[in-house]
Amino acid sequence: ILAFVHREVIYGYLTGFDPAHKRLSPASILLYESIRECYRLGLRAWNFCRGDEPYKTEWGAEAIRRCRVLLHRRRS
Repeated sequence: ILAFVHREVIYGYLTGFDPAHKRLSPASILLYESIRECYRLGLRAWNFCRGDEPYKTEWGAEAIRRCRVLLHRRRS
């Protein structure tokens, strides 16, 4: 797992999860223990970051609406 902590949230960037082996996957066990440790440390949340892979919702993740705002400077 490659994850970053920022403002009481862990952002799980890479988890090495393989859906074909989700029942016995060492990555599933590692993710479970990592999320458990997140809360043991008093952090607020585990963020799976972007992507809509089904395993994320199986872990209880909910989509967060995002938008991008682009500001362009006027040329004078």
